[in-house]
Amino acid sequence: MPTTISLETSQATFAAGSSFTLTATTNVDVSLSSSTVTITDQVTSGIVRTCSTGTTCALTTTFPSGGPHTYVAQVNSLVSAPVTVSRQAWAVTLTQSGSVYTAGSPVTLTATANQDVGNTSNFYRIYIFNETNGMLLASCSTGSTCSGVPVFYTGGPQVYVAEVAATNGTPTYANVTGQQAVSNEITLTRQAWTVTLTQSGSVYTAGSPVTLTATANQDVGATGGSYRIYIFNKTTGILLASCSTGSTCSGVPVFYTGGPQVYVA
Repeated sequence: MPTTISLETSQATFAAGSSFTLTATTNVDVSLSSSTVTITDQVTSGIVRTCSTGTTCALTTTFPSGGPHTYVAQVNSLVSAPVTVSRQAWAVTLTQSGSVYTAGSPVTLTATANQDVGNTSNFYRIYIFNETNGMLLASCSTGSTCSGVPVFYTGGPQVYVAEVAATNGTPTYANVTGQQAVSNEITLTRQAWTVTLTQSGSVYTAGSPVTLTATANQDVGATGGSYRIYIFNKTTGILLASCSTGSTCSGVPVFYTGGPQVYVA
């Protein structure tokens, strides 16, 4: 009859997609005394392996979520020292292809985790959230990277963050659950607009019109219709020209009488 029993693990920490082997060892072949070795998961209170022959009893297993699991081996009244096995801690970082969000030149945000979420039996995903408005930008259930392209045409800076968290439909930043890791924050800012106004001449001669041209530093056509270039007659308050595409906009003033006219874009 065995007088000693021990339990060992092949690794105390394992990555997603990996497994570990538990090996119970007795000093006597248990079949000689019709004894049975059991290996029990103390977290689930379930027996995960039984052996009725030999001096070793082994099990290769894994668990995709939750905290550490502690195991013990037993034969008759002998109980081994406990062995604890933990999942590798998750980590995630967030990077950007640029810091200023220029109209028509989107920035790509990429979250990179230290493990493949595809190896978690769909327990976890990589998410990228807009922390400013709480909305989900991207969600990935496979691989160790996840990318998203923010789209915002108006308003101030937007803050983004990535998380490895529990699979939960289409969560928002406020109700995501089961967070395993949270990244650094990235702030994206729309490039400030500038516009200049030039003229083909300064004196409005009868029969020789002047063309006014407004030139912006970005294409208003890349703003989803949020912005236009306007040229106004500041003297009268009347609109001279309006353009919804491109970075330039031109207009030809027409006035035959009166004093000077001031224009602005």
